[in-house]
Amino acid sequence: MSGEQVKQKLIQGGVKVSELHTLLKTSPQNLSRGLNVADVKTGFIEKLCSVLNIDMSFFYGGTTFLPFSNIPNEQQQVPKFLYDDMQAKLLESVRENEHLRNQIALMEKGMTVSEIAQKEAV
Repeated sequence: MSGEQVKQKLIQGGVKVSELHTLLKTSPQNLSRGLNVADVKTGFIEKLCSVLNIDMSFFYGGTTFLPFSNIPNEQQQVPKFLYDDMQAKLLESVRENEHLRNQIALMEKGMTVSEIAQKEAV
């Protein structure tokens, strides 16, 4: 990630880059050296995250390193890996609920638990 991209993310997040050197306990010149590069060091970004009390996804969210997915019917985005994980858990929950509904339906038809278990084993 370039220094210019880091600066843009900070500005979009409401961080005043001109005051950042104070938080980092460094001189404006050192801050400038850290940001005026083609590829900002990960350690520098980690330090920014630490002093700003933010997650690395602040910088990498929505990039190829951490793609975001829109939550349907919401004005919200989450990192794609979290969205995929939530979706997989939800689908598993739905499958489990369908299985339980089928078992209940069979019980309502008069089948015993052991009969249902034998039927499922086949």
